Amino acid sequence: MIIAQQKEKENIAEYILYMWQIEDIIRSNEFDLQRINQTVIDKFQVDRETKLNMKLWYQNLIEMMMKENLADSGHLKLTTRYIDQLQDLHHQLLTTFNDRKYQELFFKAKDNINAFTIKAGKSYRNDIDAAFHALYSIILLKLKGKKITPETQEAIDTIRQMIAYLSAQFNKKREGKITLPKQQN
Repeated sequence: MIIAQQKEKENIAEYILYMWQIEDIIRSNEFDLQRINQTVIDKFQVDRETKLNMKLWYQNLIEMMMKENLADSGHLKLTTRYIDQLQDLHHQLLTTFNDRKYQELFFKAKDNINAFTIKAGKSYRNDIDAAFHALYSIILLKLKGKKITPETQEAIDTIRQMIAYLSAQFNKKREGKITLPKQQN
């Protein structure tokens, strides 16, 4: 909860990936709040009130996941909405904003996103959704102690750099620091 709140404000990409990890933690604990309390919440060195708030936060997430039929897979609407917003910004940076740096980053990452999609054998809603799934799959591999080849790391770095830039632009847009360019006559 504490980490999620901080990440949501500071880095939307990290927030999305963190929340996906939380979803997996909830699933691995079989939606059992007592188990989550023992395996996660009790490990935090915080005051009683904060622990109670954390427990409430997990309870709310459990309820949302059940309501959204996410017992086995899928992601909460609260994160998919952010991915949709990032996809919209992605499109704006490529077209309306004509952001050369982002265009270059996307051009470098695009083939790697496509290769991941093919290798995963899944269809994703859009390029940004696929990019996040690629990043998350690497997180999971690392958590499982799997070796990442230099080629895979190089490919994932192009995606990571693109998403990092997109996330920074998202924060700027959210703070009103970037606006649509003026129309040229």
